[in-house]
Amino acid sequence: TSKWLSVSWSVRARSRRAIHVSLMIVWQTGPESMEEVVAVLAKTKARIESLTILNQGHKETRTQVDIGVKDKDHLLDILDALRACPNVVCVYHTGGIE
Repeated sequence: TSKWLSVSWSVRARSRRAIHVSLMIVWQTGPESMEEVVAVLAKTKARIESLTILNQGHKETRTQVDIGVKDKDHLLDILDALRACPNVVCVYHTGGIE
């Protein structure tokens, strides 16, 4: 089986106005951790704009994730869902909606 995931998107979906937000997410280093975080972002309908791995150690991986959200409530739902992930050590909002 392939480890690659087929991804597609609609140009019309991008035309809706999104508020740009930056998050710092630290997760336990492991093969399922990134998959879990990206799945949560997809499930909560966060528009992933970029994901940058800043530092990866044996125990933890620190990332910056830029996403688009509908409003402050949408951001709070995303943060709650990420914090509920067993492999997420911490997540915090670093820019965007105040």
